[in-house]
Amino acid sequence: MNNEKIGPFICRLRKEKNLSQSQLAKELGVTSQAISKWENGRGIPDIALLTELANFFEVDVSELLQGERLPKQKKKKRLFLWATVAVFLIIGGISIFLFSNSQTFEFASLTSHHNAFQVKGIMAYDKTKKSIYISDIIYDGEKEEEYTSLECILYEEDGDSIRKISQCESMDEGDNLTTSSTLSELLKGIEFNIDHYSCSCNSTVCNQLFLKINAKNTKDQIISYEIPIDITSSCSTTP
Repeated sequence: MNNEKIGPFICRLRKEKNLSQSQLAKELGVTSQAISKWENGRGIPDIALLTELANFFEVDVSELLQGERLPKQKKKKRLFLWATVAVFLIIGGISIFLFSNSQTFEFASLTSHHNAFQVKGIMAYDKTKKSIYISDIIYDGEKEEEYTSLECILYEEDGDSIRKISQCESMDEGDNLTTSSTLSELLKGIEFNIDHYSCSCNSTVCNQLFLKINAKNTKDQIISYEIPIDITSSCSTTP
């Protein structure tokens, strides 16, 4: 998430549609002061409005968060991923984040520092609530083996204690032992949408998160990977 580029990007998209700040505010059901804050870098839209903005400007949510249009190939892939996130936001009832104008919450980017995996997502939080959205787990390893299934588990580590937060599974579309897929293909079916995450640590943002991937190969052997998750680039925002 590029906080410095989000505001100017929203401003540019608005001007491309020949809209004033008040006209855009009316379209989104917010105040013109909110639009001004976004464009001046003093806040960003809440997570529900990010989806609405992306639809209105016909861009991807990830493009809004990066503050620029992505190349067509990357955009096509991320469009599917973030469309899935948008569906879960709506179905899951993201009302916990629809605060009044006097309330403030923050966003943080979720990334990984594993040499073979890229993980990208968002955490939205205030002092009492947290939500986690991960829809982009990419394998960057040099060797692509064949696997029949995998499970991906999100953990929180607090000192010597480890707690499972959520788990997702993915299988080859053939759904039988005679078919297999690469790790990259199986990871496309993995996503986490946790609307109300209760962190056991005392800090507002828990920095001790990691993913564990257990992949079953064609010989029924389990290959495991542990991927630490970094939580960075937090920024305050008000609707």
